[in-house]
Amino acid sequence: GSDGSQGLPSPHPLPGNHRVRFAQMTTIASASNSTTARAITAVSAPLRPMSGTGMNSRLVIGQGSGVDHVDPFIAMMHDDVPPHVMFPTHPHRGVEIITYGIGGALYHEDTLGNAGTVVAGGVERNLFGRGFSHSEQPVGGVPYRGFQLFILLSAEDRNIDPTFQL
Repeated sequence: GSDGSQGLPSPHPLPGNHRVRFAQMTTIASASNSTTARAITAVSAPLRPMSGTGMNSRLVIGQGSGVDHVDPFIAMMHDDVPPHVMFPTHPHRGVEIITYGIGGALYHEDTLGNAGTVVAGGVERNLFGRGFSHSEQPVGGVPYRGFQLFILLSAEDRNIDPTFQL
């Protein structure tokens, strides 16, 4: 289209902080292997849901991001959290949140008695089920950078016992 979003080959980097929405998938098969090509249907800047906090986080998937319908994935955050920002104790239920650290470290503490720190290359899994509360804060005096994938649990799993893994 006139905005340059159509016809960009998917292996090429996009300028700036942009998100790509994929649609049609065409499979090209050969005798030795198969590859999948995807057409880019739209390119848009990611939503910055926490303006004024000093955070540079971006909502890549989720309400208001332009990529709303990827059930069961209800949100994906690309976090860039300055060391002075703390997320005080807050509840979740009916979801699972997978956190993957790419830089710095993020300390987690919850009402189940768990505590731990996600570091670059580390993964944290919070299966909230029927619910619990937790807090998070960067540690080590440097920004925390990572991804958080929010997954909506099925109706039958929304009341299961909550768990935490680091």
